[in-house]
Amino acid sequence: MDVISMNVTCTHHTETVRSVRLLKIDGCPPYPSFSAASGHNKYITSRWKVDGYKWEIRFYPSQRSDDGASHMAMELVFLNEARGNVVTANLSCRLVDPTGFHQPSAEKSGPSKLFRRPSDSSEKIQIMSRADANSLGYLNKIGSVSVECVVTVYKDHDAISVPSSNLHKDLGELLSSEAGADVTFIISGESISAHKSILAARCPVFKEEFFGEMKEKTSQCIEIKEIEAAVFKAMVGFIYTDTVPELEEKQETAAAMA
Repeated sequence: MDVISMNVTCTHHTETVRSVRLLKIDGCPPYPSFSAASGHNKYITSRWKVDGYKWEIRFYPSQRSDDGASHMAMELVFLNEARGNVVTANLSCRLVDPTGFHQPSAEKSGPSKLFRRPSDSSEKIQIMSRADANSLGYLNKIGSVSVECVVTVYKDHDAISVPSSNLHKDLGELLSSEAGADVTFIISGESISAHKSILAARCPVFKEEFFGEMKEKTSQCIEIKEIEAAVFKAMVGFIYTDTVPELEEKQETAAAMA
């Protein structure tokens, strides 16, 4: 039997690398089943390279199922050592009529598999029974069948460097710059500008005040009494950054002690 690889396509995404090939397999006679003597575990191979790894696609012309029917099946075999602990990959396939007269068969896909070392293999995927492939026109009279195969390799998240989150720092800078501020608090003659959406997202009281039925719903300037400006400023700073800044009173005390 011979296998010819055609129409190679390789697609790279942030999370996956996907390679598609159309395999034309000759010498697969269109009779419905093999006898035990024919060797239903025999296969032919196609070698691929996807995401820097070597892979082998094995095509089984006749795999005996539990009901005794003979199916064409495929298997994905890993030929390398994984760069990390494991590499995750998946094989899917469907029969294609090269003449275009018949629509491709339903795609069959095996579960994603963790590959670690050479010869690790996926589960065999039963594409279609030989009898159905013959009657539906995928397996022609001269013993040729075309199979579209897709190998998908999933990126190793552990190998990707993810920068630490600077959200608290960015929000703190936004608060300091007052850019886009849509509310100003007046406390003892001092003004503190902030953003309603951020305050409401972090504090139920502000959420009710700005987006509930309270009178401050449309107000852009709110006067607050019975609290010191430094304390309120520290509270707003905590809402934005999850950190509690030192109050001026504590700083003055520390300076006096020094």
